[in-house]
Amino acid sequence: MFSQLVTWIPIALGLFGALLTWRQFREDSLRRNEVLAWADEGIACLETLVVTCLLKDRPDFAVQVRRKLLMVVFDSAILVERGRLFFKNRGRGDGPSTRAAYSGQRSYVLDPLVAAHQVATRLLLDGPQPGAGLRLVAEDALKDFVSLMQLELGRDRTATGETRHGGSGFTLDAALAALDPARLAAVESKVGRRLGRGATG
Repeated sequence: MFSQLVTWIPIALGLFGALLTWRQFREDSLRRNEVLAWADEGIACLETLVVTCLLKDRPDFAVQVRRKLLMVVFDSAILVERGRLFFKNRGRGDGPSTRAAYSGQRSYVLDPLVAAHQVATRLLLDGPQPGAGLRLVAEDALKDFVSLMQLELGRDRTATGETRHGGSGFTLDAALAALDPARLAAVESKVGRRLGRGATG
């Protein structure tokens, strides 16, 4: 019995090593880490556009809004082209001069970034636009992109049970109302004393 076990141990270890090697090869072939880095930049670009749309009608943010929109225009265009490395076009294009990377239909994964590019460009070049419409297009683009990237890269399981539970949502007003009055009073008292010391030197 023991001799049989000793015989099977190297075989089992060999199979386990082969499995790990195959999984590593498969993950490398999908370039998971590179796609994750690209997706992180895409989310940052899309979220920047959403927040900028919320601030664009505030005169005190006019300079920052224009700067952020210009950044989104450049970043989204670059991210679309980089995304073509991971998500190739499908089908064939018309005409013999069509470049391979642009032949056929662009991957749906890239459409949210194209949407961001077009929204930011319109806000920059065409002046005031119907704010709600462009903002909703930007929000939908962000949600679509995150959903697609979650399918592509997201984990099936979490590392702990606590992070597996669904949340009940967060609203600032509810969180403020739930604060312990004694804790709040203690913090406000400390702030007041600090301000007093600062005033008197």
